[in-house]
Amino acid sequence: MSVKSRVMLLYLVFFAGLFFILFGNSFFPGTIYFLIALVVACGLFSASIRCPRCGKSVFLRDGGTVVPWPDTTCSRCGTRLFERSGRNGHDLRHS
Repeated sequence: MSVKSRVMLLYLVFFAGLFFILFGNSFFPGTIYFLIALVVACGLFSASIRCPRCGKSVFLRDGGTVVPWPDTTCSRCGTRLFERSGRNGHDLRHS
């Protein structure tokens, strides 16, 4: 699965869960626990989205700061993360 697909899946799951919490008709006492589990699950999934070439997290910046939007270009190796990739998952630019 490409980096772009994984990031889009992460955002889809997070906002679908947030929509369920905010606008769902079934407000139950466990909603806060569902919200905490959603944030933790999305955080763990975002940590697994890495550059296919060097393995650096796409949400981690050079100073160690984590941001909610991904890098478009890896700051370690320079791979463009949101371009079409070849069959083996490597950037076409470096083929």
